[in-house]
Amino acid sequence: MVQSHCPWGSIGCLNSADNQTCNYAHDDLARIASANCGTAASQTFSYDPFGNISKSGSPYSFQPTYSPSTNRFATLPGFTPTYDANGNVLTDGSHTYAWDADGNSISLDGVGLTFDALDRMVEQNRSGTYTEIVYSPGGAKLALMSGQTLLKAFVPLPGQATAVYTSSGLDHYRHSDWLGSPRLTSSPTRAVLSTTAYRPVRRNLRSIRHCRPVLHRPEPGHRSRRLRLSLPRILQPGPLASPPSIPPTPSPGTVTPMY
Repeated sequence: MVQSHCPWGSIGCLNSADNQTCNYAHDDLARIASANCGTAASQTFSYDPFGNISKSGSPYSFQPTYSPSTNRFATLPGFTPTYDANGNVLTDGSHTYAWDADGNSISLDGVGLTFDALDRMVEQNRSGTYTEIVYSPGGAKLALMSGQTLLKAFVPLPGQATAVYTSSGLDHYRHSDWLGSPRLTSSPTRAVLSTTAYRPVRRNLRSIRHCRPVLHRPEPGHRSRRLRLSLPRILQPGPLASPPSIPPTPSPGTVTPMY
């Protein structure tokens, strides 16, 4: 498998073709077992009986422990997470959370989050600066607003593309791969602005900038890279069950709240 990548923040690439060959291996349950992209990244993955993941290698490793009685994180590297009575995480060493009775994250690192009756995030409050999220009639996230002022609008186009507008008009196009992950941004004049490649398990591999900041973080109110994983770790716990013989598919729409 060939993936386009470049060192973060650089204009040049690791090779003139701007690509990297990555070799993958999977276990008997079709879960990712290893990903070897040479010097760019090389990682191995392991799972407990409930499908919870650990990884080692470079450039990042992740070696948590899990509680067999609650199926939650018991420890994270350098931190012990805390949970409320409903099993929702309160602190994870990087972020702090608060939750309502419906299981919505109403606060994330001090940013207030408001949800509508359909459990969709509709407003963010950053110390008195409000951002509203507007949805299309079909339920897709359409725009970010400040009152009646447009901040950004996301208009879907054919071929997995999205036209991104600001208050000044058309700003750029975002081109996604077959998983729905943004891989390329281009200008209205068809110039390449940035490219991004991904490692397994929802992490960027490399990004390259072309004259403007790369969009390596998801836009507020939009999902990160979507991958079909076995029992992915989420902020809210799922029901505890016996170790499955075949890993279940995550429920549609299950995402980690982000801002």
